[in-house]
Amino acid sequence: MEKILTKSDLAKFIHALQKDNAIYAPIEQDGIIKFGLIESPQDIILDFTNTIKPAKEIIFEQTRKMFKYRFTKDKSELTQPNFEVKPQVIFGTRPCDAEAFEILDPLFGGQFKDPYYLETREKTVIIGLACNAPGHNCFCTSLGNGSGPGSSKGMDLLFTDLGDKYFVEPVTEKGKKIIQANSKLFSDASKDDEKNKNKLNEEAVSKIKREMKLEGKPEKLAGLFESDYWAEIYKKCLGCGICTYLCPTCHCFDITDEVQGKKGQRVRTWDSCMFPEYTVHASGYNPRPSRKNRLRNRVYHKYRNYIENFGLVQCCGCGRCINYCPVNVDIINIINDLEGVSE
Repeated sequence: MEKILTKSDLAKFIHALQKDNAIYAPIEQDGIIKFGLIESPQDIILDFTNTIKPAKEIIFEQTRKMFKYRFTKDKSELTQPNFEVKPQVIFGTRPCDAEAFEILDPLFGGQFKDPYYLETREKTVIIGLACNAPGHNCFCTSLGNGSGPGSSKGMDLLFTDLGDKYFVEPVTEKGKKIIQANSKLFSDASKDDEKNKNKLNEEAVSKIKREMKLEGKPEKLAGLFESDYWAEIYKKCLGCGICTYLCPTCHCFDITDEVQGKKGQRVRTWDSCMFPEYTVHASGYNPRPSRKNRLRNRVYHKYRNYIENFGLVQCCGCGRCINYCPVNVDIINIINDLEGVSE
């Protein structure tokens, strides 16, 4: 069912989707490329390596108001906001960022289900854009399970830029229905189109120069918790949290009450395991008092604990934590250097 959509028809396709959906796509704002709600197809920027911020916040919101409350002399009142999720489309997400949703799904949809994430995820269509020109710190191909610049994991439709047209692959029933509903805009892909798409994907894979040597590392980490290695590598970490806030798979959050007089609201907001306050107990005790403890925890959570809990590496290889770390903490080097670390 592979199809072709000409670039001259892309605006028509976006307009058709806007009839029933809010459309989020890469836009330029304050000099950076990020995902935002578009008003017109002309707002969309598709000539980019990757956005600085991933599309994660469209489904897992950075701030979520849970309920409001008010105290009076005789009673208390609690009001929940209307949580009606409208259909929406994320257009143009790279394969690494789309796969991140598959990594988050078992966490938010496991034993303790998160209604905010799950309902939004269900009502979101993800249309990905294959990565023809990976960045210098991309390492998605290191993570196995078919990850790569042409992967369709976590998507409903995958677009591949062929120059003057897009090669379009339906991945889920949602994706097939979109093609069927807009069938006049699509034509059947030819064998040459498919060959061109495969060639571009192979070239993209060859452009990825960095490799995280992950094989055997989750098992090795089991014996390295008390290693002196962590006391050495943490020293330049500032604890700023950039690596977690820009990560497509980090999901730490805090729940706080914002109170004014006799009224207030309960709010869920993103948090970071790299902040000292994150693990402070009510008693005042902090099991991760230093940046060493927190950096070690981040590595263990992504490359050992999450694998034990969900069978998935909690990383999609996008490289943002390397690109935007102000002191060049490099997660690829951290994992690769474990090869020479003894218990």
